[in-house]
Amino acid sequence: KHKEAFAAYDKFLKDFPNSALAPDALYGLGYSQFALKNYKSSIATQQKLLDAHPDSAQAPNAMMNMANSQIQLGQVSAAKKTLSDLVKKYPDSEVTPTAKKRLKMLESIK
Repeated sequence: KHKEAFAAYDKFLKDFPNSALAPDALYGLGYSQFALKNYKSSIATQQKLLDAHPDSAQAPNAMMNMANSQIQLGQVSAAKKTLSDLVKKYPDSEVTPTAKKRLKMLESIK
């Protein structure tokens, strides 16, 4: 039901742009876009979250989602940078171990 989720997050963000839940809604919107294979839109949405809410608990998840979208688009060097930045910026995040593994895997590909 990713299309329905996308529509619901999009409506929420239009109706309540300054809500305390906006970072969560932006992440959900970007994740829905990823699931629908709208990788460029997903990257743009997650970047919007990072720009507007850099201290959000969703920021590391947004970066991970961005890297996954970049990988899907064949943007390996961009994905490496995103993952590397995630590991540096959020060393204690729940997604950091996964980011490290994915980064190691990407670096092993020549």
